[in-house]
Amino acid sequence: MKILILATAAAAMFALGSTANAAQQIASPIIFGNHFQDLAECVVLNAGSGPLAVGLTIVNDAGDTVATSNCDGPLGAGEFCSLTKAIDFQNSFACVATAPSTRSLRGTLILDQTVLDDFFVPNSHPIRAAALQ
Repeated sequence: MKILILATAAAAMFALGSTANAAQQIASPIIFGNHFQDLAECVVLNAGSGPLAVGLTIVNDAGDTVATSNCDGPLGAGEFCSLTKAIDFQNSFACVATAPSTRSLRGTLILDQTVLDDFFVPNSHPIRAAALQ
């Protein structure tokens, strides 16, 4: 498992390009929701007192990058960034956040499934979540 997390972190560092020189990363474990999972959302919050350049990457269980974001520039204090990607039900997924310092970052990976309400309107329903550490 440790090797998989290290491989995931390395893949994320190479995939982010402009933030590849970033010093630190936090990542979620690789999780699987269920056979109805169809959306992965990675959310990170800058809980610090100053701006922070953050990159997000969602990877699958093979270590392949499925989505990336640079959060459209530095995150200000108290701001958050999210990366959402449609996913399949055959893989498990993880999220990696890369920044010069991760001390003030808090994040979560959420796997959702779409369910219909009483009026047949689709709504996203979280089925599994894991914190970035």
